[in-house]
Amino acid sequence: MRTAALGRLLLVLAVVGAAFAVWTWLPPSDADRQEIRAAILQYELAGQLAWPAGRYGQASLPPAAREALRVQWRAALDGAAEGDALALALGTDPVAYLVEERARDPRRVVVATGGDVVFFDVRRRTLTGALVARAGVATWSDAGTWDARRREVVDVARHAEDLAPLYDYTLRQRGDTWRVVRRDPPPASEPWYYDTRTGGFATGG
Repeated sequence: MRTAALGRLLLVLAVVGAAFAVWTWLPPSDADRQEIRAAILQYELAGQLAWPAGRYGQASLPPAAREALRVQWRAALDGAAEGDALALALGTDPVAYLVEERARDPRRVVVATGGDVVFFDVRRRTLTGALVARAGVATWSDAGTWDARRREVVDVARHAEDLAPLYDYTLRQRGDTWRVVRRDPPPASEPWYYDTRTGGFATGG
């Protein structure tokens, strides 16, 4: 009897293990894929800040304006990330970077920023319910020159990154949304960039 019971237990465990193995490779639905891509994009673009429109002629920003940008940045992060991914992003200061860049070239004004997910590949699910996807986000910024006489930004041009850094994003589903919980570089033996010019991969910037 003990042998039969043990055999049944082992069979159940094998079936459960096989089911979990199948589940870890089960692809997400099209709707979930869109949500996952959107969460990754929002996470990566949260810190891509532009100079406030009403202050193009100011070479620096007062504390209130800086705080408004930080609130904008934090709201975008809170809507897309948690855990290690959130802590990683909060270890930077995109507002200070924006102000420092303007100080180095007071006439250059960043008027808009954005980006796109140019590479996306779902890798696997984990037994804890998370999903891992490798993605590359190519960013761009529109910047021009402040013309003090005309009181406007002129000669606006777009600068787009050709190489999109690749990361392995771990995401968890929270209700109807997905949130980034980790962002890790690929293994050293694999490409770290997606080249938007060639549609291939690159190993360095």
